[in-house]
Amino acid sequence: LKNIEKVKKKLRESFNCRFSKVYEYQAVGFDGPDFLNFVVNFFTDFQVEEVEKVISRIEEEMGRQEEQRGFSNRIIDIDLLLFGDLISENTKNIPHRNLKDCIFVLEPLVELSPNAAHPINKKTFKEILNNLGGK
Repeated sequence: LKNIEKVKKKLRESFNCRFSKVYEYQAVGFDGPDFLNFVVNFFTDFQVEEVEKVISRIEEEMGRQEEQRGFSNRIIDIDLLLFGDLISENTKNIPHRNLKDCIFVLEPLVELSPNAAHPINKKTFKEILNNLGGK
């Protein structure tokens, strides 16, 4: 939780943030400690590339190493899930590829924005979560 508080503080330095509660999930794709996840919602005048730079800088400041990718234990992992209604498949997929099928992403997102719609399939995140058997 100490790292989460540090990340929240760093995010607040760049954005006006609203945070979900912290959720605990079992590690997926490897044996490791449980993950702590939360979602942050913010509005910004930054372009998507600028937001990605802020995220990368925060991960580096927190001690994230390049080898801490994929299915592995890592000190911090900040994913850009959505950027308004943007649909992009450049270096970062937006909306995030896990946004439609991972409870560990959807539950905290639904807490903050249950009636927001997925930019591609237009279903609300609450509908998507309910179809997965979530809360």
